[in-house]
Amino acid sequence: MPAISVAVVIPTLNEEDNLRSVLPTLAGAVDEIVVSDGGSTDGTAALVSEAGHGWVTGPAGRGP
Repeated sequence: MPAISVAVVIPTLNEEDNLRSVLPTLAGAVDEIVVSDGGSTDGTAALVSEAGHGWVTGPAGRGP
């Protein structure tokens, strides 16, 4: 039986503070983390990039 990989996609909008605790916790539990950002203006992008996780972004204003 082949090994199963688990990936998590996290939708974000200005979630820098929350990601500081979530990313390290998830990193030990899953194979891949991808953050899907909706136009954050805080440090979300820098935090995810520095942590070495996947990052995609879409047009701003798609979230609350």
